[in-house]
Amino acid sequence: KNDGWVDWKDFLGYEKRKTIPKKKCLEFIEAIELVGKMKIKTSIEYKRLFLDNEFKTNTLLPYKPERVYKNSGWKDWSYFLGKGEKPKKSYSKIWNGNEEWIGSDKLDFQIAKEFVAKLNIKSSRDYTKYRKSNDFPIFLPGVPHRFYKDKGWVDWQDFLGYVKKNSKAKKTLELTEAKELVVKMKIKTSVEYKRLFLDNEFKTSTLLPFKPERVFLNKGWKGWADFLGKEK
Repeated sequence: KNDGWVDWKDFLGYEKRKTIPKKKCLEFIEAIELVGKMKIKTSIEYKRLFLDNEFKTNTLLPYKPERVYKNSGWKDWSYFLGKGEKPKKSYSKIWNGNEEWIGSDKLDFQIAKEFVAKLNIKSSRDYTKYRKSNDFPIFLPGVPHRFYKDKGWVDWQDFLGYVKKNSKAKKTLELTEAKELVVKMKIKTSVEYKRLFLDNEFKTSTLLPFKPERVFLNKGWKGWADFLGKEK
């Protein structure tokens, strides 16, 4: 004690490691997206990547995602790797439909759109093919037009984020103008209205929309009776 002792560090001749600042990691959804692109199939395969010092130093993925994302949406490795399971098959005896299983595991509509837009899917048919592949992530709904029906869904073009070739937004009349024209034309039913569009010349030249209930949905639409001037 009185013969020169300082401390263990001095006695053993080592230096304490410098405190390493906390590493910045991707957000949970961003990490899932990246892991999906890397096509990592198992937790062991994921951990093995960190044996490469260059990867370990540069990656924004955490070595222990189960700990880092514990309170940020983590469920299990299957969910993180975008594999999931086939719930309908696994729980066939107590299966009560997709809605009960889905719960809140799916991405919000806007986030789902942003994710899907990066996949370069051009049609509902392509989406269905993707859904049946091993790469399809558990956080996307298999039937988005049903799952997001009252949560922002417009159509497949909007959801997938593509523009149809040679398609230009057709100019249509304002709701009030359309109603006035329809009354003048003495159209009595929605069926009669839709039938007009079977005539290509009418369909091409008219400023009336084929689906007024959709075009005017948030612009004052009150139903077909009101649109056709029959409202009492």
